[in-house]
Amino acid sequence: MKHNVKIRPTYYLALACTLLSVAACELIVAPQSEKLDADAGPDLVVPLDERFELLATATGGLTPYRFRWSLENQPDESTFELTDANTSALIQVGPLAVNGPYLFRVLATDRSGQSNASFVRVLVGGDLEITATSTESLRLIGETTELDAVLDTDTSGFGELTYAWSVVNGDAELDNPASRNPRATIMSADSVRLRVSISGEENGIERFGVQDVFVVGIEDTAPQVIIENTGAVNGRMVLELLTEAAPNTCANFLRYVDDGYYEGIIWHRIVTDFVIQTGNFDRFNGTVREKPGQREMIASEAFNGFSNLRSAISMALRGTDENSGSNQFFINLDDNSELDDGDPPFTVFARVVEGMDVADEIVALPTGDPDTMQDQPNEDVVMSSVMRAETKIPVSPPDDIRSVDTNGMEDADTNGMDDADTNGTMDVPTATITASVPIQIVGADVELSVSADGVPVDANYSWSSSNGIADFESPNDAQTIATINSNDSIVLKVEVRNPDGEVITEGRQVVVGVPSTRPQIVIENEGGVEGDILIELNTNIAPATCANFLRYVDDSFYSGIVWHRVVEDFVIQMGGFRREVKGEPLVESEGIREPVMSEADNGESNVEGTIAFALRGQDADSATSQIFINLKDNPNLDTGPPPFTVFGRVIDGLEVVDQIAAVDTGNDGQLNDVPAEDIVIRRVRRVNP
Repeated sequence: MKHNVKIRPTYYLALACTLLSVAACELIVAPQSEKLDADAGPDLVVPLDERFELLATATGGLTPYRFRWSLENQPDESTFELTDANTSALIQVGPLAVNGPYLFRVLATDRSGQSNASFVRVLVGGDLEITATSTESLRLIGETTELDAVLDTDTSGFGELTYAWSVVNGDAELDNPASRNPRATIMSADSVRLRVSISGEENGIERFGVQDVFVVGIEDTAPQVIIENTGAVNGRMVLELLTEAAPNTCANFLRYVDDGYYEGIIWHRIVTDFVIQTGNFDRFNGTVREKPGQREMIASEAFNGFSNLRSAISMALRGTDENSGSNQFFINLDDNSELDDGDPPFTVFARVVEGMDVADEIVALPTGDPDTMQDQPNEDVVMSSVMRAETKIPVSPPDDIRSVDTNGMEDADTNGMDDADTNGTMDVPTATITASVPIQIVGADVELSVSADGVPVDANYSWSSSNGIADFESPNDAQTIATINSNDSIVLKVEVRNPDGEVITEGRQVVVGVPSTRPQIVIENEGGVEGDILIELNTNIAPATCANFLRYVDDSFYSGIVWHRVVEDFVIQMGGFRREVKGEPLVESEGIREPVMSEADNGESNVEGTIAFALRGQDADSATSQIFINLKDNPNLDTGPPPFTVFGRVIDGLEVVDQIAAVDTGNDGQLNDVPAEDIVIRRVRRVNP
């Protein structure tokens, strides 16, 4: 622990006065300073996607001055955050990717503690307001749409206007980028961002403006989206979008998906026999908040021929405004066809074609915590990944959710079927699945076998996967080969049934898919120290240890965790503790799995910048979730006792490691060497090398 002891000069003065006569001590009082005034500088107009500077000054008061910048307001779609480089008079900002006004605040403080604030308005995207539109918001690859751009101002004082269209993200071809309304051919299945810049001279003054328009590309009219859930419920949902029935709603949803907005969002509302709802809230620093970045609301596309029946997905609305759909959506758990033409009517835009059993698990969770929102699960279910399916996932024909008058036939058709499908599957003995390797490169194979007591010779086997994609060579045999086809922690499952179809036993095994033998992970930090640490894993030397770590990463386990141990010239450590309540001691995180066997004797040493798993006492086989980064060469950790397994190394961000290593530390409850100010891990995620 570092001890910083400072004796203030006034202590010396007090001591001297006790030794000398009162007359010998003359106290000098500083003159009263002038009023401190801060100035954030003039308002700015800056281009989109370019960096700019803000410069603050101060007068009066007592020098030296200290400055702290903050961002007070920004456009709804923008999620820009200032970094820790905001404590100087001059700061670099941007690039900012969303048009509109940004309001920055600077707080100046002088030596006496006097402070004063000032504001500066930055208009991003130019000083001309533009409306840019596309005739269609959703297009199949190869289809075209007409673009248009107009100035939202009186143009009578302008000379000739110049138009310049470009493709910012995605792939598209423009037939005439210098015209006001070119045609764009969409060439990629993503959210294609098209930008128009309009410039002109008004009364001898050059004016300009920039605006973006999005057209979402799709490969077919029924694209699929995969939701991976972690936390209190783990499992995959596959959604099929109804683009022909609700094109604008589907385009809006896919833009959020393509932006990665839904990653980390929780299912915040569950109502038995009704719906589960998500799309707007995440947990930030231990507290549920409304995630920034919500876009403008969209118009209703209800009455499109589809009904709010079980497995149908609709946009949530605000009050009775049918045109208030934005980022929240819900999955119907029952026949809720009364929502089709209610006040307001709810737009069905997709359906679940795989994973309704996961939805049923979510709705079964307990609620009622007084500190949470109404109907929020007491334990988070997190959408750790929401992305388009790279290849079409084969599914059984989905239930029909078209709007028809069946006079109760839906109830008759499905009555009891859900109970029958799952009858006896929850309390069956567990089968043991053996996998040849715990981690495998995408495209390679894993050998699987299942064993269980009391299984008849004529039993039927059924292999499947969730939380990722795997193909089975013999999906109905006790032994099979699985081809790992996604970069995930893939759950490989088997059900064993008797000849009558009754489930006898079931089991699951996780195999982690990786893009290469050296996958990369980034640790994003905030709080006392901000910045990213990029690490590279070595699956060749420590396959089981790397698989264990990646499973925690894929589960979003480390989000909200703090660096809880900093020992100068030794290690920094994290992975087991978080602060649930400000001012209260750190608490041990939930969700820690069983420990893994040691792989310490792998030829790698605990040298500076390497990463190893922490252990309990002298037990070499006690690694769970906690890891540490070596601050110097610690070869004594290689042999112990116990020996510590090196499984990766820092390849970028050592300066962030050094900043963490330099913080002041103290005690926190039963823990020692805890940073005085929390250094919180915002998230740990895989990255493409």
